[in-house]
Amino acid sequence: MPLPTNDSFIEAIAERVRSVVARQSGVDLEAIGRSLALPEAPFRHLIADQDAVIDSALLIDVLAALVRFHGVDPRWLLTGDYDPNSHRRVLELMEAEADGSDGSLREHIRQQYLRLRAGLRPWFLTAQ
Repeated sequence: MPLPTNDSFIEAIAERVRSVVARQSGVDLEAIGRSLALPEAPFRHLIADQDAVIDSALLIDVLAALVRFHGVDPRWLLTGDYDPNSHRRVLELMEAEADGSDGSLREHIRQQYLRLRAGLRPWFLTAQ
């Protein structure tokens, strides 16, 4: 029996993640996974095996790591559209986390992902 395929929403996010990773020097997936504080084997599997079913929890972890360690705009990762205002708001959230407040970047990204999955507009697409 064949494995289920990823839906277009998840696959589009995964493709944007793969494009960010492909731009890293050397593209040593294990080293990139370690630098992002992600489990190496599942990360490698996400990036290298484009036919594999994608675990949404891992995908959210990867999104949060790319935002945290590389400053990638989460709106672009989630939707393919860049907005400097939403990017700045997330960078401010990261700054607040660094200062000791519990802003939970991963939870923020998870909530936006869930809103998009449900067909709702995430707050960062509507708030100014």
